Amino acid sequence: MPAAWCSICRGEDDLEVRCSPCGRRFHKQCLGLSSQQALPVDWRCESCLALEELEGEERERHDAFVASQKALSADGRALANRRSTTLLAKAALLEPFVPAAKLEEVRRAARGKEKGKGRGGAGSRASNDSPKQEERLVDTQPSFVTATLRDYQVEGVNWLVEARESGIGGILGDEMGLGKTLQTLTMLAFLKKVRGLTGPALVVAPLAVYQNWANECKRFTPELTFFKLHGSAHERNALLERADVVYAEYDLFITTYETFKAAEGFFTEDVSCWSALIVDEAHNLKNEASKLHIGLSRVRANFRLLITGTPLQNNLHELWALLRFLLPSLFTTSDQFDAGFDTGKLVADTDLIAKARDLLAPFMLRRLKADVVTLPPKHEADVSCPMSSLQARWYARLLDRDLESQSLLSTSQLQIIITQLRKVCNHPRILLPRLAVLDSLLHRLKANGSRVLLFSSFTQTLDLLEDFLRWRAFGPHLRMDGSTNRIQRELDMREFNAPGSPHFAYLISTRAGGVGINLATADAVVLFEPDWNPQIDLQATDRALPRPFLDPS
Repeated sequence: MPAAWCSICRGEDDLEVRCSPCGRRFHKQCLGLSSQQALPVDWRCESCLALEELEGEERERHDAFVASQKALSADGRALANRRSTTLLAKAALLEPFVPAAKLEEVRRAARGKEKGKGRGGAGSRASNDSPKQEERLVDTQPSFVTATLRDYQVEGVNWLVEARESGIGGILGDEMGLGKTLQTLTMLAFLKKVRGLTGPALVVAPLAVYQNWANECKRFTPELTFFKLHGSAHERNALLERADVVYAEYDLFITTYETFKAAEGFFTEDVSCWSALIVDEAHNLKNEASKLHIGLSRVRANFRLLITGTPLQNNLHELWALLRFLLPSLFTTSDQFDAGFDTGKLVADTDLIAKARDLLAPFMLRRLKADVVTLPPKHEADVSCPMSSLQARWYARLLDRDLESQSLLSTSQLQIIITQLRKVCNHPRILLPRLAVLDSLLHRLKANGSRVLLFSSFTQTLDLLEDFLRWRAFGPHLRMDGSTNRIQRELDMREFNAPGSPHFAYLISTRAGGVGINLATADAVVLFEPDWNPQIDLQATDRALPRPFLDPS
């Protein structure tokens, strides 16, 4: 990643102006200056000029903030020294995927650290040695967490602490429902209460799970102070002007993807160092060229943690993008990852894929529910619905039209044909056979006392299903799609989960409600049509499963 960017437009090219005190960079055009206009060598930006006006309590708060940032920077340097030793021990795993020149840099850094130890300099115990063993472990019931941690969660918290101490960061990839949020919050509380590490941590999450972080922090780790940063442009600007926000006077800041992108300057410049950067639903970083990935890569944090229940969905390039986010100076090219798995060329190098799995082991902790908790068995059934005569006729027409040329079509052209065939199967105006099957299924579920989550990928289909539920008198129901705002979503989920709730069904858009919702009072899930990506369907079905962290006591 480039080391500098314009503090106004976030562009990275032709940065002609630098603030002498803080180092921020700017384009002359963004400052309203002509290309010929010269500035003094000691030129200062507006933020630095404003600091000169501080006095009294405001000055004291600012000085405390600066001291905290310096302490975090010192801790970051110590972790960076440990990182080289950690990576050197993993050199054999890294070798197939990391350029030789980058591995040599790791070896030189490790050798430099050993020399520093001998001189008592930068590699001395004061700055580099890991904490004592008793300071690194969380017991089964730490006093700073109100929940009773299960054994696998204790193991997970200790793994997170070790991942931080190693200097390389990590991916918490537990299957959905195993309490990744609780484990992460426990780790942060441990660092504060046991290790005495202060300084703000940052959680960046999709809007769907944003409030859940605040809820669980308040419930399980009440000694962690937190601040939620989200809202309209006007609300956001008002929050960013508060002194307690400006001086980062909280243990944890929780924000959304959208707010981060809109207020990136606060997270990358106003607060120049974070104790930890935690990205929830981190599979959204699989595109390294996305604005979110680029922006988050600019955040300076001593520990980077990626949280995702679906770390890999399509190919090895996604794995590289996540590892690049953790260690951008090491994973500089994706060539080897791409060569091992290329769907365009129908290439799958099983040996390289196996090595990639071994490479992932030091970076990721992943457990499945079946391995660590006892849950009621999940029964699945694929219900095939016959086509109507109209559907069958259009389906045959589409196939016959391109039958002769299909062997000459590209992958993308074949995908277009498949999409058209899917439309024939799922178009809201010709779903009568499927609705008949659904009617029978829902009546059986209601007679058994079940409550249902009904998922569809299309809002038009949800409109039809809503009319259908009313027409067939299935009783009160709720709906969630991309247009449902955060507050309404929280209220609806609370209403659905309330004891004695009258709602038999919850209609949900698969993409909008597949993550970050807690509807475990439902015991049945109906996927009205499957998604292209099976991981999306797995996320949806897990919304109705009993999940341990909902009742950790």
